[in-house]
Amino acid sequence: RDGEGTAKNEKEAARLLGLAVEHGSKDAETSFGILLVEGRGLAADPQRGYTLLNRAEKRNNTVARTYLLEQAFAGKYGAQDEQQA
Repeated sequence: RDGEGTAKNEKEAARLLGLAVEHGSKDAETSFGILLVEGRGLAADPQRGYTLLNRAEKRNNTVARTYLLEQAFAGKYGAQDEQQA
């Protein structure tokens, strides 16, 4: 199923994406990183989220790159975060 006809469940999405990342899914890193930064479906952990997003960006993931640039432009992400990630 493609999610049509089902209720939105960010907690379950976060749980499944977290499992995918734990099992080595590079594709899940970006989505899970964003959920961690924003605290959607799980407790916010921006440091871990930015670490995953930086890892994805270094593999030329354009979604991760765009998200990080948007965060930097909004003043929510910067050099200090990069050093910690």
